[in-house]
Amino acid sequence: MQPLHRLDLAPAPVAGGPLDEDRVALMLKDFGAELFGELLKTFKGELDEALAQLGVAIEQATGSQVRPLLHLIQGCAANLGAAELSGHCEQLRASGEAVDMANIRRIADTALEALEARLASA
Repeated sequence: MQPLHRLDLAPAPVAGGPLDEDRVALMLKDFGAELFGELLKTFKGELDEALAQLGVAIEQATGSQVRPLLHLIQGCAANLGAAELSGHCEQLRASGEAVDMANIRRIADTALEALEARLASA
């Protein structure tokens, strides 16, 4: 497994699903299901807060806050193995495209559902 700073964080292909399964499996092996569950709970809280702040920054046209918030979401998602969400945020940061909040929330919800399902099956 590559260190996080060396991972290719490009959006995961649809066929690959929302998760980096190798990363999730490694975290479950190294930390166990209980700690992974706690990390997931923390991630959910941080993600909710970051998405709320991102929505406000977009509404208020505060572009200087959008990139750091995308970076925060990207990093947290990559750490837990939510590859599609991480990749999407990286793509938005790199391209400067407008952020579609409905789309990013859909991707985030899909990632959370997949992580919760993976935890339940551990």
